Amino acid sequence: MAETADTKPQAEIPTQLDTALLQQGAANLESLRQSFTARQTDLERLSNQLSSLLARVDAMTLLTTSSIPQSNARTRVGGTSRKKTFRLPRPVGPVSVGGAPLGPAPAPG
Repeated sequence: MAETADTKPQAEIPTQLDTALLQQGAANLESLRQSFTARQTDLERLSNQLSSLLARVDAMTLLTTSSIPQSNARTRVGGTSRKKTFRLPRPVGPVSVGGAPLGPAPAPG
């Protein structure tokens, strides 16, 4: 195909389809930008809320730990009683080598 001075090559002339696709792409890009901006704003708001909540939790933790009475460690050690050990009564009569009481001796006979 020969070119003349007043005609442009076929590839350089945008068609109506190309124009429509470019407009649709621009509209999609703008929609994505708006969505991104909205999500970024939401993320910033949630981050601020989380920071505020963490500060409140820290304050409550300090408040509750400071209201718990601190007891003296020596008081606790001295106040505990030792575990009592109970001894079994000594068996009366013959006892086996292992320590178990033996039954009555068999009658001679």
